[in-house]
Amino acid sequence: MRVSILRMFVRRRIVSASLLAFLMVVSSLFLYAPHVGASSLVQRGYILINGNTGFTAANGVIGGTGTSADPYIMSGWSVVSSSPNQVCIEIDNTTAFFTVENVSSDCPNYGGAAFASVAFELHGVSNGMIKSSYLGGNWESGEIVSSTNVTLSNNTLPGGAGSALAISGDVGVTLANNQIGGNVGVLHSQRVTLSGNSISGDPMCNSPDCGSGTTLYIDHSSTVTVSNNILNGAYIEGVLVGSYSLGLQIINNSVHCNLCYSILLTATNNSLVQENRVSGGGVANGYSNWYQGIVLVGGSRNDQIIGNNVTLEAVGIRLSGVTGISVYHNSLLNNTFQASDDQPSLNSWDNGYPSGGNYWSDYKGVDRCGGPQQNICPSPDGIGDTPYAIPGGVYKDNYPLMKPFVASPFVSVVEGLDGNLYSSVSRPDGSWNGWQSLSGSTPSTPALCRSGPNKVDLVV
Repeated sequence: MRVSILRMFVRRRIVSASLLAFLMVVSSLFLYAPHVGASSLVQRGYILINGNTGFTAANGVIGGTGTSADPYIMSGWSVVSSSPNQVCIEIDNTTAFFTVENVSSDCPNYGGAAFASVAFELHGVSNGMIKSSYLGGNWESGEIVSSTNVTLSNNTLPGGAGSALAISGDVGVTLANNQIGGNVGVLHSQRVTLSGNSISGDPMCNSPDCGSGTTLYIDHSSTVTVSNNILNGAYIEGVLVGSYSLGLQIINNSVHCNLCYSILLTATNNSLVQENRVSGGGVANGYSNWYQGIVLVGGSRNDQIIGNNVTLEAVGIRLSGVTGISVYHNSLLNNTFQASDDQPSLNSWDNGYPSGGNYWSDYKGVDRCGGPQQNICPSPDGIGDTPYAIPGGVYKDNYPLMKPFVASPFVSVVEGLDGNLYSSVSRPDGSWNGWQSLSGSTPSTPALCRSGPNKVDLVV
């Protein structure tokens, strides 16, 4: 019997009444989540496949030949028993293409063991897909270990006493549009993509793959892309924690954390945190070291923090012991301390002129002048005339934005009703300069224009 590398000790903690209430709310979301076509599924025992020869009708295969154009199909099953390995669906050491879809597994424990079962495990697998399925286990929903080219999409993974999903030693894993009611760990892996998922961390999880309750834990990995997800957590180290990793891309996620770090990067390199919406529990709860938005510590180098919205944190953006970090085009709104940095002259808090720096809700400056030295007056340019001081050192945002940054194209070109082309260039705060005619150097007068393939009218 193989013992899972991630099925280790779980330490239960004493939690407050507020934490228990949080857990009840999160649990209810998955308690009432509908199982996949439960009334139409056929009950069967566990599935155990080892090697390509294991794709047989006895193991739930209902069609396919194992090629990319015609993968083996396992569909329509309700798996109601687990193997002696405590796994309901286990596929090992395969290279054939396969798809598991429309399957439900409320995986029970084998032999009366407590908190032991796992809905699915993929070990040494290439070319696998699991989609549109319900995957529940008493210990965790699943593990993907030492595998390549694996996709999980549109599944419900309610999690268990351990993590919801552990990804370890993999190359080329994609998680898309899943509902995940527990913690996800990505360890020692490359080219992993998480997109369009909703992940709610379990603060009770203390197994190694969930980093002491972290909603999404990325460790010793490279080229991991986390985009367009909804990530929530409370009373934990962090919602999204990346450590000792290279080339992380954390883009356009909604991250909310109550009494924890929202995004924490430790000893990362060449990573990007961009256009995320980060929020804390609110400054009305008082200052707490655990209410922090985007935090880089532990020797992180050459990372970028660009275009994020950080609000209601004790500390909005904190840099500690890191170098070569670029921070610009972020909007910091109503944080107790907007930012801090303890490494003088080793990081940058703006992108120069005219690109600009960040928007600070407590900035008291005015915008009367323009130019790199802000000494061309009167010539307002959307950038404050005086720098914004960053607490904790000698840092300044030399070009603070007067309005929250809005990402937009640098140049827009439209066709006017008169048949001529007009262009406009965006400003650092997301507003636009006046329209210019491309047929000559004289600025055009306002006119109705048409834009895009459907020729939508707009006023310029």
